[in-house]
Amino acid sequence: MPGTTLTEADVDEMIAGKYKELEIVGQRQATAFEKLLDAAEKRAEARYSKLLTMLGEERGRYAVALTQLKGAEAKVMALSARCEALGKEVEALKKNSASMADLGGVRTTVAAEKAATQTAVSNLDKKIGELKKANNLK
Repeated sequence: MPGTTLTEADVDEMIAGKYKELEIVGQRQATAFEKLLDAAEKRAEARYSKLLTMLGEERGRYAVALTQLKGAEAKVMALSARCEALGKEVEALKKNSASMADLGGVRTTVAAEKAATQTAVSNLDKKIGELKKANNLK
């Protein structure tokens, strides 16, 4: 408006209007920002909840694996004890086998001695028979 002068009240009114406009824009931006923050917070909470669930699942898998590991460890210990016992049995069988071989040698020696004794007895019987004949004894 050419040639019009603004009064102080007009300037105050214009400033108040601009201030009101800025306040409205600021409130809209604050509301939008709050909505963004709420959405981000909800996403973070959902992610946190999902991570907690995953952590719980991992703990469960870990517990199962640990239980299986302990079971496997017990089986290994049992197998180790069984192997040790079998090793002792094998050693005993080896000793027994050596004893059996020694016994076989003793049996052979006994059989040879028995045969020699029978031969000697037979020879003595012949000698006795010859001596009886020579001395006319019955």
